[in-house]
Amino acid sequence: NGIKLMNNEGSFLTHHEYDQFIACYHESETSYQDWQSQGQLSIDTQAIHRHVDIILNQIDVSPILNNPHLSVLVDANHGAGSVANPILLDKLGIRYTMLYPEPTGVFAHDPEPLEKNVSAIQASMKQGNYTIGFVQDADADRLVILDETGHFIGEDYSLAFCVDHVLEMEKAHGARVVVNLSTSNILHDVAAKHGASVIQTKVGESHVTQGIRHYHALVGGEGNGGVIYPKIGWGRDSLVGMVLALRHCAIKGETVSQIVSRYPKYKMIRHRIDLSSTDQVEAVLARIKTLFPDSPLNCEDGVKVTLPNGWLHARPSNTEPIIRIFVEADQIDTAQFYLNKVVT
Repeated sequence: NGIKLMNNEGSFLTHHEYDQFIACYHESETSYQDWQSQGQLSIDTQAIHRHVDIILNQIDVSPILNNPHLSVLVDANHGAGSVANPILLDKLGIRYTMLYPEPTGVFAHDPEPLEKNVSAIQASMKQGNYTIGFVQDADADRLVILDETGHFIGEDYSLAFCVDHVLEMEKAHGARVVVNLSTSNILHDVAAKHGASVIQTKVGESHVTQGIRHYHALVGGEGNGGVIYPKIGWGRDSLVGMVLALRHCAIKGETVSQIVSRYPKYKMIRHRIDLSSTDQVEAVLARIKTLFPDSPLNCEDGVKVTLPNGWLHARPSNTEPIIRIFVEADQIDTAQFYLNKVVT
């Protein structure tokens, strides 16, 4: 559970704004009232409807509307998507089925939208006749895609699938795309195809959002399946991702697997180093820097090493004595070789 602080523009607080908020929190004297003087509670029952309408007004959904060739299977996992998905998909007029559609918040499986957690929808995709499968996380801001055979295309490739279509839809030669430092190189390939460039920020939705604003980027997101399309809003949004992915399929007239088959293939390994104390973090990062003396380093967020056939990113947790390692290469053996250099 957590709280996301946003400013009056609907954007995450910058570092300066957050520091101001914390200072105000610590310095202000709070005057408490009894329960009869708490003010008024208002409940907005139409917020999701308005949000869906913004999506449908900002993106040309005519290729999707009532399209008989589109059929969707969504794993909402009893989360927020259980409420939002029918509002969107009913307005699009396409056939869809939802797994775990009751918004109970009692998850049917681990809510992280990772390949190891999506076996149920994979089995259902293989049994049904669906164009595409979607899996959302608990608060429905992240989205991962399964192709028509039930194959999990990956979190980063799900983002790339949507970004690819935005760049094509906007005819965005010269546009900018903002992602975090741990996002796959597939985003660079997709951007280059459209004459766009990629800017990388620290890991974290707020950092990516601030980067999109600062660089006036057309689109961005995080490799965990979080699409951020500023025409709609300043946060990750699985509903936007669904519309972009469906439009991609409809415009191309191809299956998800056919589109993804043309993307370069990368292999990513995620690992973690558990430490006994956060005091050890700097020493570990310093050692990693020495392991790749001839490779370019980015030390904005931990250490990212650009390697001949890929990259390695080591970054400390903000809350635990852990260093998370992301390694990507064109071959799994190469990625494992780079990881072994760090952890052995």
